[in-house]
Amino acid sequence: LDEYMFYVEEYFKKREAEQLLMRRKDEWLDDDTELPEEQSSSSSIKRRVLITTDDASIFEEARRKYPDYEFIGDSQRAKSAELSSRYTHDALVAVITDVVALSHTDYLVCTFSSQVCFLLILSTKDPGFLLVPASTFRFHVGFGILCPNSKATRVTRLGDASACFQSLDDVYYYGGQQAWPYEVIIPDSRSGLKVGDLVAFHGNHWDGLAKVSVATAGSSRLSEEALLVPAYKFQQRLLSVPFGPSFKPAATPPSPSRTSLKLPAA
Repeated sequence: LDEYMFYVEEYFKKREAEQLLMRRKDEWLDDDTELPEEQSSSSSIKRRVLITTDDASIFEEARRKYPDYEFIGDSQRAKSAELSSRYTHDALVAVITDVVALSHTDYLVCTFSSQVCFLLILSTKDPGFLLVPASTFRFHVGFGILCPNSKATRVTRLGDASACFQSLDDVYYYGGQQAWPYEVIIPDSRSGLKVGDLVAFHGNHWDGLAKVSVATAGSSRLSEEALLVPAYKFQQRLLSVPFGPSFKPAATPPSPSRTSLKLPAA
């Protein structure tokens, strides 16, 4: 629980800092523009967290350890994910309910080794995406930070919400994905990696180091040697695709004017 709540605390501290800056904006810019209600000086950020888990005891522990938070969740849905009942109809409905509820949050703290968290990141890219594979039924704890207005999905409210998460274990991936090398942004003399080199990311050891292999640019080949390098020396690469003429929308034909119509003779 504490590992999850560390990142929840970080998220709310950032939100409160942003709110504080917005309160002082008029002083710095001599601007009397009215701020949105959620950023006004009279409002405060409600620390509201949605918990989805298959461990029902988490709810009591969370409320005891973090009294300043409002925790939302259903212990009965958590119990339905126990080994004795997780393959029942009620358990299926429960996990779908959890996924839908978490899709209305602003930020996710979870584990990518859990298919529930992985599924939610997919849903951030497509508001109509909802698929619950059988492998979803495994241990998971998900913390979703609730938004003020939960009528819209994360995509329609936040735009590209694919970075609004914190995974406690694995990085994002999916089976059969296109090769997705990371880029070296800080040189590492011990391994000989230079800025701009591409590496395949095999896993984060969560001790500050990551296991990588050097990737050959323009090829799927990897070096056989696995290297342990400080994880902060890499970053993900965004692959841009040029949109050529074939992607332009078709021109709408002009509507015929009344003067151009040939009416039949009376």
